[in-house]
Amino acid sequence: MNLTTSCKDCLWAVYNDKTQVGCEFNKIEQYKLAGKQVIEAYDDDKEFFAINGVCFYGRLPGWGDKDKERLKQELIETFPYQLIFIDYGEHYENKDQFEEIIVEHIKNQSGNMVGVSIIRHKTSLLSVIEMTEILNKHVKKWKIINIEDENQTDDYYITHIIKEIKSTFYAKINNFNHVDDYGKLIYEYMHEKNNKFAILENFDNDLVNCLAHEHYQGGSFGIHLKELVNHRAKEQVQSVQINVP
Repeated sequence: MNLTTSCKDCLWAVYNDKTQVGCEFNKIEQYKLAGKQVIEAYDDDKEFFAINGVCFYGRLPGWGDKDKERLKQELIETFPYQLIFIDYGEHYENKDQFEEIIVEHIKNQSGNMVGVSIIRHKTSLLSVIEMTEILNKHVKKWKIINIEDENQTDDYYITHIIKEIKSTFYAKINNFNHVDDYGKLIYEYMHEKNNKFAILENFDNDLVNCLAHEHYQGGSFGIHLKELVNHRAKEQVQSVQINVP
């Protein structure tokens, strides 16, 4: 079933008399450039556009005043995501420092962050019990995977995490020192740029679409997700379609 969004009564629709000529966020042109179907529609009252799919910007008059900052925050919270730390014991010296790092990352999130997980390699400086104490203090949903087989890729273990903690995206954090707001990154690419992505590389940390991870079978055969994506792209396998209306 295809969903259609009518711009007729949207707060952001720009009209010349009774004919819609644009959008305050320029979404009409963005959708056209992105290949999304934009329909020219009309009824007895107005001529307006309709989008084949969901326009996340659409707001009716009952929503309230034209508060663009409020809209931005709502959009930032659209897609749930989680943080997954890859721990080799390189970025901290003790439990207190590790906890400070985790807390700094959590506090920097403005979006819909739903969980924190740790993939604990054998060189980690903390025990599973110590990590459990930290995560219990700061998040409701969490998971720790204690690596037994170092021949497997981190992506293989991430597959198990995202099956248990459901989200649209996950941030794979290799560089603990680089702290980012992944909610805003998702907003920037998915909403402002209308750019559906599989993997977004960001200072040694990756923002990954969970459906892309599943589609490319991340971690399969001991191969990293990025390698699988690049390999299949070279073979001209059709890119994953991110299932966002």
